[in-house]
Amino acid sequence: DMQDTYERVSNITSLGFNLRWRQQLVKLLSLREGMAVADLMGGSGETWRYVIPRIGSQGTLWNVDFSKSMCDYAAIRRKTIGHEGIHILQEDVFANTIPDNSMDAIICIYGIKTLDKSRYKTLVKEAARILKSSGQIGLVEISVPKWRLLQIPYMIYLRHFVPIVGALLLGNHENYRMLSRYMEHFQNCEQLASTFAAHDFDVTSHKFFFGCCTAITATLNSS
Repeated sequence: DMQDTYERVSNITSLGFNLRWRQQLVKLLSLREGMAVADLMGGSGETWRYVIPRIGSQGTLWNVDFSKSMCDYAAIRRKTIGHEGIHILQEDVFANTIPDNSMDAIICIYGIKTLDKSRYKTLVKEAARILKSSGQIGLVEISVPKWRLLQIPYMIYLRHFVPIVGALLLGNHENYRMLSRYMEHFQNCEQLASTFAAHDFDVTSHKFFFGCCTAITATLNSS
């Protein structure tokens, strides 16, 4: 239902910060010319603009998303970009066909909050499966800031203003109301960071805009 408006609503309601946080995460990774990158829960490829210049014409980018509609939009974006190394997989992240030990890096942006926390361990194991030795993963997610003076107005904004914008563009405010519900369940990347650390990853945590967004970067231990 949200396919036609998701990107516009995200850009408008975040005042462009969603794009800035995507870019910041990609900059934290050691991407180089010719690398292979997997974009898990990649949607329509909103982050490609930051990845492609880093991996160049010889690099490959694998976009994995279970939504046919998002993958259709990704195919349009691929045609616009004209990069031959972009592969679109309409697959479940937990049952994808990316070969073992084939990716130099993984990105996962704004999708983690929708997962039940019982799936974190499965996600970490899947990342370890497809990453090369010493490969990196970067994840970023909008989060609930711990500072109460910011937390209260921030959550009011997400609960009430974002659904209004979604209703104006989509005609259905309930879909966008789910954003705050997901966030309240997710909170931040701390538990996810602990799960990666417990499964042979060296993890670094990051906080953007006073905790309104949190991220982790993790490297798979070569041993």
